[in-house]
Amino acid sequence: MTISPTPPNGFLSYLDADPDRAAAQYFRLRRRLLAFFSKRRCWCYDDLADETVARVIQKIAEGQPIEHFTAYVLGVARNVYFEWLKHAARIEPLPEIVAGPPTPRDACLRKCLGELPADRRELVEAYFLDHHTSTELAGRLQLTLNALRIRVFRAKAHIADCMRDCLEASARR
Repeated sequence: MTISPTPPNGFLSYLDADPDRAAAQYFRLRRRLLAFFSKRRCWCYDDLADETVARVIQKIAEGQPIEHFTAYVLGVARNVYFEWLKHAARIEPLPEIVAGPPTPRDACLRKCLGELPADRRELVEAYFLDHHTSTELAGRLQLTLNALRIRVFRAKAHIADCMRDCLEASARR
């Protein structure tokens, strides 16, 4: 489920009856979610915060009463985090290329990125290096957020396989 940059009124009404105060509380809650996920070293903390809010919005739309709103949102965030951990165990984030003499890992990453078709390489670079949210990138590419994530996941899987093969080959030399 994708959410708009402006949360729906049903969601805001849980925060405060005054729309301006509710919007301010929403941004504080979002910052808290971003901190929650980034402190746990989630490389896609922005997406996880969006997913948390989307799930809470879905529960509100289903009519589920929520008494302690912030505690509920943080509980949903914890569940999203545990789901992410299961997923993260299967595929790592792209390794960073550090300044200095190139290591075999850096050379393999450059080689593997070079093997991707140009559009996929640009997508991966934009996803990991641009300072935009995934939602903004998906909008810019005219994709749904889910389609963007799937394309990035597939590209990362290809890069991970290529890196493993390349590093094994360089270790044998």
